[in-house]
Amino acid sequence: MTTDAEDDIRLMRALQEGHDWALGVLMGRWKQPIANYLYRILGSHHDAAELSQEVFIKVYFNRGSFRLEKTFSSWLFTIAGNLAKNKLRWWSRHPSAEFVDDKRPAEGETPSEMEETMRLCLGKLPVELREVLVLFDVEDKSHQEIAAIIGKSAKTVASRLYKAREELRKAYEKATRKEATIV
Repeated sequence: MTTDAEDDIRLMRALQEGHDWALGVLMGRWKQPIANYLYRILGSHHDAAELSQEVFIKVYFNRGSFRLEKTFSSWLFTIAGNLAKNKLRWWSRHPSAEFVDDKRPAEGETPSEMEETMRLCLGKLPVELREVLVLFDVEDKSHQEIAAIIGKSAKTVASRLYKAREELRKAYEKATRKEATIV
């Protein structure tokens, strides 16, 4: 019996050998996790869906550069992370006039309001902190896997993860803090 990781390698080998059907199987397995990851980095369902398609286009065209002794999921998340960073850089150079609702939650917020507040706070983190936090807490990647994805050491991952959690905690507290009213 093969593991999913071994099956991914088998499928990549088939793709490298010209069996294009293997890409469809990989997409079926990985499209939603990649779209979820991209959404948490970008904060936009539309852009996450669009970029997740681009990830698999890159997988197809770069199939020859994939080394079969490597972990497919790390390679895939590296591609996705690089595309997300490129999109964020593009957005920073081409600001949108689109309005983003950044209101503070009301007292007694519901779990969905809490989640939305947390999502907004996460979106304000620098991308290198947001990426590590999403990979670790949401995608359940180890420090070593994240290090391979972002091209940094496991120690850097641990440091960024600590800093990301601290900044997220502070941002959430600030977003939910009641302003003192003078009567």
